Amino acid sequence: ELVKAAFTHHPDETEDEVKANIIALLNIAFIDEELAEYNYLASYTRSITAGKADYDPEFEQHEEEERQHKYDLINRLRELDAKVIFVPIEQMIY
Repeated sequence: ELVKAAFTHHPDETEDEVKANIIALLNIAFIDEELAEYNYLASYTRSITAGKADYDPEFEQHEEEERQHKYDLINRLRELDAKVIFVPIEQMIY
């Protein structure tokens, strides 16, 4: 359905090209969600600032939300019979 809906908006592209573009965008979104999850994880596990106990639960909640977004993207990629691109954390840190 997603490919067919996108295909109607891109008449110059083949259905396979549209699907490949959608898969690429979903993988970019997946990596973005993974980075966000790591950032929230680091915020509550590495922080040593005053008031940490007050805001740690919010960071944990956001981390869980980002994780759920990742699972949603993984499920969509699987529906499209696509590979999920996993990037090692060492390559994300620069």
